[in-house]
Amino acid sequence: MRALHGDHAARGEGRLVFALTDGASDDATAPTLPFTLALEYAQRGSALEWANRWHALGSASEAAFPGELAAVAGGFVESGSLAQLRSGAALTGPLVLHEFHLAGGALTAATVRNTPRWASFPEAELRAYAEQHAAAIEDGTHVLPEAWRAESSLLHVEPPAYVASVASHEALVRGTCGGCHASAETGFQIDPRARGEQKLSRFLVDPTKSLDEAGRRTQ
Repeated sequence: MRALHGDHAARGEGRLVFALTDGASDDATAPTLPFTLALEYAQRGSALEWANRWHALGSASEAAFPGELAAVAGGFVESGSLAQLRSGAALTGPLVLHEFHLAGGALTAATVRNTPRWASFPEAELRAYAEQHAAAIEDGTHVLPEAWRAESSLLHVEPPAYVASVASHEALVRGTCGGCHASAETGFQIDPRARGEQKLSRFLVDPTKSLDEAGRRTQ
């Protein structure tokens, strides 16, 4: 499997999210724990091609749906285009998020995409970056410099007060791992302890809004 690092915004990513269980995963009585691991694959081909593949699942019959879903997922899993792995753990306290890359056939800890260590760069540099990349920050395609990024992301860590006056600051904070997950009710966008539709946070999928987060990213 080949690891891909970089900006995949043009085609999007296919993600498989797994939960940790206290007992065998095929045992219906084994409770799920507040821990998820997301395998995130860069999709090859155009964004339109992938959108059509996903939307076509809406017309599949109930009997055919599992097989057709597996075929779509297999399209990116079998390509081996793993972009990164991300974990979310709240086993011992507030949710903490980590990112891992494949390097030389081994998983290695990496900095967290677009999540800054606020003390690692001067205020003036962030203001200049925000002004120069305002459009990309607003549409979620910007990539923070590697030297600025944190080794993990915590929901309860607030950015410095000056960030509130930086250009596109709301989108900038929302684009961090902590800023995105802090918008969810439990911190998990896909809550491993919930059932059915309750698994998805209202920030991610909200039928009462004209544009929820899933819709914004699709757009």
